[in-house]
Amino acid sequence: MTSDEKIDENLVNSMETSLETPNEKKLRIRSLYIVHLSMMVVSLGSSIIFTGVYPYLISLDPRVLMVEYGIVVAADAAAQMIFSPLFGILIDKIKRIRPIALACCALFCVGNILYALIGAFNRNDLFGASLNKNRVWVMLFARFVVGAGTALNSAGRYYVASATLISERTTHISLLSLFQTLGFIAGPGIQAALTPLGAGEELGDEGMVQFNMYTSTGYVSATTGLVCFILYLPGIFNEMYISSKELEAIKNMVKQGEVKHTAKEMVRRISRMGPPGIQKPQALAPPDESKQRHLTPDVSDLKPKEGRPQKFLRTFAKHSIMEAPGFVLMDPENDIKEDEKEDNKENNSDDNTNQEKKNQLPPMIPILTCIYNFFSFLANFVLLETIMTKLAMDQWAWQADFAIQNIGFVTMGAGAMSIFMFALIGPLSKRFDERNLLIVLGIFPMILGRVIMFPIPGQPNPPAPVPASFSSGFNSTSGFNGPETFAIGDGLPGCSYDWCSSTPRIEVAQFMVGFVVATAGYPFCISLSGSIYSKVLGNINPGFWLGLFATSGSVARVVGPLVVTEIYELWGTYVLFAVVTATLVIALIATLFAYRQMVPVTTQKDKNENAKKNGDEETAVSVIKKADGDRKITESVIPRRLPTFDEIDEEHEEEDKEEVGQKEDEGIESQSTSSVEKPTE
Repeated sequence: MTSDEKIDENLVNSMETSLETPNEKKLRIRSLYIVHLSMMVVSLGSSIIFTGVYPYLISLDPRVLMVEYGIVVAADAAAQMIFSPLFGILIDKIKRIRPIALACCALFCVGNILYALIGAFNRNDLFGASLNKNRVWVMLFARFVVGAGTALNSAGRYYVASATLISERTTHISLLSLFQTLGFIAGPGIQAALTPLGAGEELGDEGMVQFNMYTSTGYVSATTGLVCFILYLPGIFNEMYISSKELEAIKNMVKQGEVKHTAKEMVRRISRMGPPGIQKPQALAPPDESKQRHLTPDVSDLKPKEGRPQKFLRTFAKHSIMEAPGFVLMDPENDIKEDEKEDNKENNSDDNTNQEKKNQLPPMIPILTCIYNFFSFLANFVLLETIMTKLAMDQWAWQADFAIQNIGFVTMGAGAMSIFMFALIGPLSKRFDERNLLIVLGIFPMILGRVIMFPIPGQPNPPAPVPASFSSGFNSTSGFNGPETFAIGDGLPGCSYDWCSSTPRIEVAQFMVGFVVATAGYPFCISLSGSIYSKVLGNINPGFWLGLFATSGSVARVVGPLVVTEIYELWGTYVLFAVVTATLVIALIATLFAYRQMVPVTTQKDKNENAKKNGDEETAVSVIKKADGDRKITESVIPRRLPTFDEIDEEHEEEDKEEVGQKEDEGIESQSTSSVEKPTE
């Protein structure tokens, strides 16, 4: 660390200490962990019903159709997509999250209690009014209310952005996503652990209150929601906002000349420092700086580098920011830019430039490709989320409790594997082009996983439905022996659709291998598509385009269950896996077509300029800047990989330094001109 950087860090530490007292910091950190816990709770509330909602719905009303089941599954995501941006807008206006958080926790509790009490409603009567399949619509309403409660994520992300120092933000944003992931993994496991309670007594038309393996999940979720409601009450949860104070302090430091950097550069430097708990290895000071310049031409080598934990948290945080449906997390650099715009309103040329940037469109081919890819990847994830338990009961004649238990534990294992695969993305993206990683380790495995799941000709047909007394657990020998059909809602293990007599079954080992292969590719697809999208987008109206990107994922979670259930019911597994595989093949073709354009905006500009100079518009060339002493060398090479976020940040720092140097040169020139003109006057 150089002496200037050490001085900067000491100033920053002093500034952060002056912003709050030790007691205020303690209350602020406690409030942040309350938010993290609430994120885990709402994530658990969404995932806990994945494996049990189909058999629960069948037990409530055997006449239910698959498309109705799909609507029930989509209700949660639809409510979250609607209410997340609405709550976000409301929070922006009132600048507080407690009212929204309490409302969301209350909705979450009410929805889950209603989910547990559906069996008490009459099957065809709602408070004296005739309503066919009444319990199905009550479940739909219950899941929609729960989905509105899970819109708490808007309030949580806003608070984490507003109640953290810049040096803490990466850690707490990543912790927010980590707690969400833990909730998602724990949900199916809790449902699996509750299967010993059994399905309880068979419900009649009149209905009754039950406590079984289905309703218990509603009570568990409602209890956790009640705990969150209590934690958000005054006296326990204290809203301690500090980000605006810190930005104001940074601007004052720059104006008073306490630091030699611009406000934007200070924000970047502070974000690299990280919280006190994460130590970063420092570069050793060279014995002779003049010799070091010639020995090491890359000036970035003289900067302190982030440690592995901080790098991982930075990447995890950037990915998680783009996951929030319809809600873009605030960026301190954007706040700095807005303030600088206000200060420079008198400069008409700057205003014109800013207006041009606002009206500028990003490169549409790679942007639309990334948006479609994100939609396709999430739609494929929804396939398994919606159909896994139903598939196990149809293809292998598993009883409902046996299917819920096994699929629940398999889902937990898949979630844990996804975290491991995600941890590999950061190191691999340092060595290889992210576009190649997306294709080879992302899209290809997902396509291969779906192909492996295709029914193999010559295998036995799925087992026919048999009474529960004759089927226990896994039936692998019986096949579809005749044209006898069963009502869709019989709820018996075995396949009762028309296509079951002509379509081979999917073997257990075959499905599990395909599931593992596809799950291994999913983290690469989701995170790398978001990473490439953000780099291609650059600073071109990011709020709108990032919101559009997140909305495509929300639409996939709503449309996916409806399409998947309808295809499965009407045409079976061949058509279902053919359709979802086709969506991935289209994503692969689109990615290959847009491959050359999937580069950052600055690289694209450099490529076009060099192509024009060389008279070859198809020459893919990027400009790399190096330093040889005080002289800069511009070298044209073929790009081998996309730059990482760290490299983009370093490039921005160099641009900021150039801007500051130009302003200083202009100031020196104006002073020299005035000094020369004075004697002549």
